[in-house]
Amino acid sequence: MVSTKTLLSLALKEDIIIHADATYKLIWQGFPVLLLGTTDRNRKFRLLGIAVCSNEQTDDFEFLFQSLKETVQKIYNFELKTKILVENASHSISNEFKNVLVEKLLFGCVGNI
Repeated sequence: MVSTKTLLSLALKEDIIIHADATYKLIWQGFPVLLLGTTDRNRKFRLLGIAVCSNEQTDDFEFLFQSLKETVQKIYNFELKTKILVENASHSISNEFKNVLVEKLLFGCVGNI
C-alpha cells in the first residue's frame, strides 16, 4: 500500500467512515487498483492509500486494511477502530473489513445507485 503521513493522519479520528473499492480502469495491464479512503463532515472524499494487486480477492483487502491499521499504529500510536464501511457489496471487502478493523459491524455496504 502506498500512502503518506499526511494522508494517514486523516484516520486519526474515532469511528471514521472507510471507503474501499477496486478499479481496473487505471492501468492497462489489467491489475486491479485498490483504493482506500475516508470522508469528512463536508462529504469530501480523502484518499488514505492505494495498492496495485494481482487480483481482487479477500487476501488483497486483508493486506490493504492490515497495512492501514499497522502503519497508523506504528507512526501515530493510535489504534484504528471503525464500524462504518462504504463499498460496493463485495464480500471480499466486507469480510476482511470485519476481520481486521471492527468488532461489530454496524453498516456493511452501499449498493450501486
